Amino acid sequence: MICSSKQKKTIKLNEEPKEIIIRRERTWRRIFTSWRCMYVTITSLDSETELYFPVFKDIGSAGLAIKENSAKLPQNDSSDERKESLQNNLSFQVRHRQFSGDFGTFAASGRKLMTSEMCFGFRAKKQNGGIYVVDYGILDDKVEGILKEAPHFVAAPIVLLQQTEEELKPIAIQLNQKPGEDNPVFTPQDKPEAWLLAKIWVRNSDFYYHELVSHLLRAHLMAEIFFIASYSMADQHPLSRILRATGRYTIPINITARNTLINEGGFFMKYTAIGEKHLDVLMKATEKITYESLCLPDIVMHHGIENLENFHYRDDGMAIWDAIYEFVHGVVNGCYKDDQDIQKDPELQKMVKFIYKYGFQQNSGPSSLKTRDETIKYITMIMFTCSAQHAAVNHGQYDIYAWMPNGPATMRQPTPKDKEVTEKDIMDTLPDITTTLATMKLICLLSHVPNDFVPLGEYPEEVAYESHMRDPLMEFKSTLKGIGEKIRKRSACQEFPYEYLHPEGMENSVTI
Repeated sequence: MICSSKQKKTIKLNEEPKEIIIRRERTWRRIFTSWRCMYVTITSLDSETELYFPVFKDIGSAGLAIKENSAKLPQNDSSDERKESLQNNLSFQVRHRQFSGDFGTFAASGRKLMTSEMCFGFRAKKQNGGIYVVDYGILDDKVEGILKEAPHFVAAPIVLLQQTEEELKPIAIQLNQKPGEDNPVFTPQDKPEAWLLAKIWVRNSDFYYHELVSHLLRAHLMAEIFFIASYSMADQHPLSRILRATGRYTIPINITARNTLINEGGFFMKYTAIGEKHLDVLMKATEKITYESLCLPDIVMHHGIENLENFHYRDDGMAIWDAIYEFVHGVVNGCYKDDQDIQKDPELQKMVKFIYKYGFQQNSGPSSLKTRDETIKYITMIMFTCSAQHAAVNHGQYDIYAWMPNGPATMRQPTPKDKEVTEKDIMDTLPDITTTLATMKLICLLSHVPNDFVPLGEYPEEVAYESHMRDPLMEFKSTLKGIGEKIRKRSACQEFPYEYLHPEGMENSVTI
């Protein structure tokens, strides 16, 4: 069969072809020219089944053999190739589970980075009126650490924030959990040095929570679980081809984190007061991870932050969540005819059960999916966590922590027992120059953009042009472009632009 570009031919076949030979008709005019073929599709006139042959190569006069490579659901594919793929993927899962150890210990909240007086995450929960509370109780009972043969200290503050027309402003800080005479409540009405030191202590606690929980645990390590869980699916599964893109480079960067940040002699042991207790924080936080806490719409509703002014993380994040949701909606509905197809997909169900067991510790989230709508939200949660959520907690680190008092890695004096604080007390409490430089070096590295950056919505050609991907992906890219233009327009009017969730600066996966 010889066809021109975009030309359709009707041919008779005895059975579905597994391979085609494609070549360019040789003429003297074409000796010095090339012709690139993207893909070939063959559609049955009886069943309207489309077979997909990805080419994406220059075609010459010599015959080029192209294998059929359509994505197929397991209930529609009993081929030996699929069985071999599942066996290989199972071996991959087993190897990485053994390497990672107990997922309950290292299993993988939104974080709000805003230009207010202080920077808080979704640890803020709305109380009566316009008052929010931020509680760092997860750091309670962490004994003082020893760095360079000198004691260093940890606080577990409770902070009250008040909503104003432009931002959340701190109005009261208690630096330890149990009230008492030696645990005063600091307010803006106190002497400036006392109020400043109280805020610096909160920033120290937020540094621990941000790096250990919001960043390492809820972005990096959860992304690792999602990626390994995707190997419950064969390579031929249409959803696996999307989910594998969400795990590009995630395991290598997490290995690096285990070997440099949370290991014996790593950053947290060497430069922070929390020391070896950082593992206790990780385990406590793991017990509290819920499926809903990784779904941005649920977080916004649960924390009562729908109407906060100038909350750019929420606004940009919801726009991206909705864009991902619509993309996944198109893909899922293009692959599954109805809810019964979801329930009959053993590979999808196995993946969800894996995440329920090792990610959510069997405490939260679905252990199976019953409808297409449930599946769309679930896949959206995975994609959002590995792209937008990681960008939100990663990209602003240097902007915030390069000014050391805004995120000190350790504190050299205990929390003040009264409000008679001096400038000398502040300087004696802040970390030394060695710790400061080590922290700046780390956050500079973590904020670095990789050279082979792959933005959200970019997939290999052979995946992007499959029938169930073409139209949804085109619309997805268009929507992301519109979100980016809106963010740039807003940034032009801001003294401190918030662009951490600009789609052009966001990867498909956790790579740094």
